[in-house]
Amino acid sequence: MFKRIAQKLRPNNPTYFDRIRIEYGEILSQTECESILFFIRPNLEWGGSLNRAVLQMAGPALDEYVLENIPRPKCGEVYALPPCNAPYKALFMAVLADWDGGIGYEERDLLNCYRETIEKAQIRGIKSVAIAAM
Repeated sequence: MFKRIAQKLRPNNPTYFDRIRIEYGEILSQTECESILFFIRPNLEWGGSLNRAVLQMAGPALDEYVLENIPRPKCGEVYALPPCNAPYKALFMAVLADWDGGIGYEERDLLNCYRETIEKAQIRGIKSVAIAAM
């Protein structure tokens, strides 16, 4: 599935990243990355071990920022968040509903999240984004 999504991400458009590098290990231990992408449900619950780790690393100011600035997120949207106390230039939060086997619009929303993350990273001059395996 990643191969299919990667092909859709780079449609003869030089504005996207030049490379995709696969790294194994914990996403938060990727010290060379300037930012990370994590996924959250539309109800803004910080469920899952990665989300809780991001929140713990960034501190309570991140939760306050999300609650104050993102009132009604929709699936497929991506938000560039301030890193607060996290050691990154930016945090990207993508909104996705629970995966239901790809029956609904999950694949479309996931692709939109990847595209929008890359576009937002480029606008901010960020050249590397760590993305957790799904």
